Amino acid sequence: MAAHEKWFGRVLDRRCRYDMHLAISDPPVRVALQQLAAKLTSLLAEVVTVEARVVELSSLIADPGATRQAWHPDSLLPSLVGAPLYTCFVALQPIDASMGPTRLIPRTHNSESHDKLRDEGVKGRRARESVVDTHMACGAGDAFLMDSRLWHCGGSNHSMKRRRLLYVTFGVPHCSPRGSTYSILWELTGRL
Repeated sequence: MAAHEKWFGRVLDRRCRYDMHLAISDPPVRVALQQLAAKLTSLLAEVVTVEARVVELSSLIADPGATRQAWHPDSLLPSLVGAPLYTCFVALQPIDASMGPTRLIPRTHNSESHDKLRDEGVKGRRARESVVDTHMACGAGDAFLMDSRLWHCGGSNHSMKRRRLLYVTFGVPHCSPRGSTYSILWELTGRL
């Protein structure tokens, strides 16, 4: 196993404790996904293709007191597959800064940023400590679309409220970048 894969595995272990599978048979979930797909169709056709498939469908929950995740991308670079995944996060409630909204480091979805931020030495630590990031505090129903190669993390939840996000990841059929968890029920794989 390559060093960056070991590193990614450690980050992933810390992050998975908040993942939870969703039931698609629930009418509110089905309606929400239909509305989301209607809004994203033209954008996804541009960045993924009209053949885009749902490769992840899950929720992310951070309880009060949850600590900040380590910075990480959901897909690793370098990549042999070429086509990235795109994840759409949808706030299931208003999310303010105290609830630990997702934090993003703009323009880090490239090999140079991955090499620098993944470095386990002093240079990598300094790079991670000096990032200029932005948080995604938002209202209920607000959404943001993220290239899965972008470095990001869930923030610390200092509030007394549970933070809930729905996320849906889209990708080109038969193109599976390394790193993604592909959190989707087996029976839905390739069907959405």
